[in-house]
Amino acid sequence: LQLNALKIYKNLIRFHLKDASPYALADVNIERLKFVNQHATFKNNKTLFLNALKAESKNHKDHEVSGLYDFEIASIYYQQSAQYNARTNDKNRWKAKEAIEICNNVISKFPKSNGAEKCTVLKSQIKASTLQITAEAFLPIQKPSRILVSYKNLDFIAFEAFKLSENQFEKFKKTYRQDEQWAFIQKLDASETWNNTLKNEGDFQRHSTEILVPKLNNGRYLIVATTKENKENNFAFAHVQVTDLALVERETPQHKIFQIINRNNGKPVANANVTMSYSTRGSSTEQIKDYRSNALGEIKVEKNNSWYRNVNLKVKNG
Repeated sequence: LQLNALKIYKNLIRFHLKDASPYALADVNIERLKFVNQHATFKNNKTLFLNALKAESKNHKDHEVSGLYDFEIASIYYQQSAQYNARTNDKNRWKAKEAIEICNNVISKFPKSNGAEKCTVLKSQIKASTLQITAEAFLPIQKPSRILVSYKNLDFIAFEAFKLSENQFEKFKKTYRQDEQWAFIQKLDASETWNNTLKNEGDFQRHSTEILVPKLNNGRYLIVATTKENKENNFAFAHVQVTDLALVERETPQHKIFQIINRNNGKPVANANVTMSYSTRGSSTEQIKDYRSNALGEIKVEKNNSWYRNVNLKVKNG
């Protein structure tokens, strides 16, 4: 009954639009198919929808209006490609590539058609490159480490590590616009640079890999990854602090206790100089206290009736 209703609906549309242009008929027909696909209750509606688009494309294969149907088919393939997962679902891995091939065919066959225009836009979306990096917040001094790179449609990536002062670090943290971030980076001098070739099999999918980071000296760093082209619009960055120190926090009813340990072996760091800056409730004035860690690497901050706010610890050892 549902399929018969679709046929009747289709014939009614063609009757009322019998004098309309092929483009008008195609637009209405596509919207009809989309409506049915969206509201259908039978299980295989997506397959039927795709088959209907393919049938209409075939029926109009010698007319540029077929490009509108092909565009819809390519869009579906692109949506299906998003379901790809290297570990759990590799079924739709190459769907984006199929979509590109359909778009190329439309652009080649009917270069000045509406379908070609739509396919050009879709093609640019599929071929767009993306880049993201993730690094551990703290790294040991002069020890090798790795950074996670997530990318799409890239075969090369360049890295730079910039050592930042505390003021530079705080300023960059408050810089949110991409163009201002890039302008900030352009004024820095790189401490380390390195390149990596990425595996790109042409499936237009997002992939990830781990890349070695050179050994770095003590300090704060901004690690920036860039592509070969259009660097200012396609870059990624991560903050890291290179230090052999780690801070562990606990408390008792009377004290807040901070313990300084060596992050490489977990041993307490005795006789470290600790400067605590803070403000108290109801006051914006910064106050400073100096401590020295005991044999367990601990400093004890006595609790009182005033709440500590904006607490920062600066630890120096050697």
